[in-house]
Amino acid sequence: MVSSICFVGAGASVPFGVPTMAQMTQEFEQALPSTLSAPSKLYDGIKYVLRDYRIFDIEAMITVLQDIINIEDVPSRLFNHPSVHYFSTSAHRYDNMIELMVKIGSRHRDTARELLQNIKHHVGQACTPTHQVYEIYDELFRRVVNEAADFTPAASNGPPELGYTLYTTNYDQVLEDYCQSRKLAYEVGQSEDGLLDLSNHNTKLYSSGESWFQIFKLHGSVNWYQDQDNRISWLPHLAQTGSVSGSSERLAPGELLIHPANETYIFREPFYPMFHQLRSHLSTVERCYIVGYSFRDDNILGMFHDALEVNRSLGLHIVDPNAGSIVAKKFAACADRIQIEESSFSVEAVGNLISRSTG
Repeated sequence: MVSSICFVGAGASVPFGVPTMAQMTQEFEQALPSTLSAPSKLYDGIKYVLRDYRIFDIEAMITVLQDIINIEDVPSRLFNHPSVHYFSTSAHRYDNMIELMVKIGSRHRDTARELLQNIKHHVGQACTPTHQVYEIYDELFRRVVNEAADFTPAASNGPPELGYTLYTTNYDQVLEDYCQSRKLAYEVGQSEDGLLDLSNHNTKLYSSGESWFQIFKLHGSVNWYQDQDNRISWLPHLAQTGSVSGSSERLAPGELLIHPANETYIFREPFYPMFHQLRSHLSTVERCYIVGYSFRDDNILGMFHDALEVNRSLGLHIVDPNAGSIVAKKFAACADRIQIEESSFSVEAVGNLISRSTG
């Protein structure tokens, strides 16, 4: 039985030169070509309306843009709830609201498509690592997987045949790059035919991996795309719209597969099987090492709360500069089951946390 898993957030990629979501959003705003252009006006308008939204960032923007593009499907998804009908002051007002939504969506659809492509291109570029500080992960995996293993490229006995399970909300490919640099076998759902297989049929991803690393990318990846035949595919690099894939003759699509910030995506393919697996693991493991994650996703936070309630053996071990605040705000009722290292992701921070956790 798996005794521990690792959950990786944006803070784990900062040492590699990948910006946080807040930084990524700020950089995109600075790169907008002109405040008078249609995409910039739409961006500013959405941001202004969402000024009181709990967290405004690129993911919230993506959600609104996707709904503008697919506006005909939005009313039934958002408003098909008895409480919405109940709290509407009248059916007349309710119908007017839907009519207004469709009108706004239809008017801004083309601009929304352009802006969405610009944002996703920016995300892809921003998620390209600029530093290779892999010794941080060497230390982490040595401490949580096998103390005797030598993960460095100069290991005299070659790469260790070890298995471990990692969950990440990051779009970047830091974890995959690390495994490749250390010649570690890993599975992320990328089939040899260029398609993405995140279903339960992918036994290597969902079985107990004893000699490979299993990487679950819960929010998508910068090299996952919806291809021209509506199939989910992957490329070994970030591709431009209309360029030819290196692994096939299919055109590399421009639709980067990253999740929107809504509550339904975890029940949709290809994300659902991965979240189901996370829930299953949290209900059985004794330790979850959490690196650089703030629990801003209510779906994931809820899974951790459920797991702590059901699995009385589960302990959380958090490395983050704001770890104390995260525990106080998100896990106050079970703080006694959480170990923290209140610092940025580093070799020293990993050593400090795990020494306390096992001491």
